[in-house]
Amino acid sequence: MSTTTSAKPLTAAQLKKLLAERSKDEIIEFLLSLYKSTAAVKQAISATLSENYANQRLEDAKKKLDKIFFPADIIRTGFSLKEAKTVVSNFVKTCPNDKLAARLHFHFAKNAVDFTNEFGDIDEPFYDALANHFKNATEIVAHYPDLREELMPQLEELVEETSDIGWGVYDELSSILERIR
Repeated sequence: MSTTTSAKPLTAAQLKKLLAERSKDEIIEFLLSLYKSTAAVKQAISATLSENYANQRLEDAKKKLDKIFFPADIIRTGFSLKEAKTVVSNFVKTCPNDKLAARLHFHFAKNAVDFTNEFGDIDEPFYDALANHFKNATEIVAHYPDLREELMPQLEELVEETSDIGWGVYDELSSILERIR
């Protein structure tokens, strides 16, 4: 009986070592082939190397969230928490920029609060998602003083906007924000 060991992806250190052994031209060709391989890789490389592209992706993702939370005809269209979470997840996977990710996590949380204040209390999975995105935003904000200065007033205001929401949302968001003060 033959036993096989499963191959594992390279570690960052292994990749760095292998790339150091290659010529500049080989690395460029390698990056070009990766760039052409999938849409996700193309987006990630473009977002990393082009600030304009990354910012446009953020604005597009925000518009998608706005449309999901507040469609033109919510009765016919409905709301999909899964779809909203997917927008953020896809953005984060293909745009390796923490500051932009924090802004999108905050935008999700803001939309969730506005949605609740517009339509009334929702349910526990909805509020878990709201708290998770708020937490993700605050954890990133804590690492960047300039982003902290920019977003802290908005984070504080958002917590205050939850004071009339049930399910302990105000307490949860207050607790999350307190951790980075």
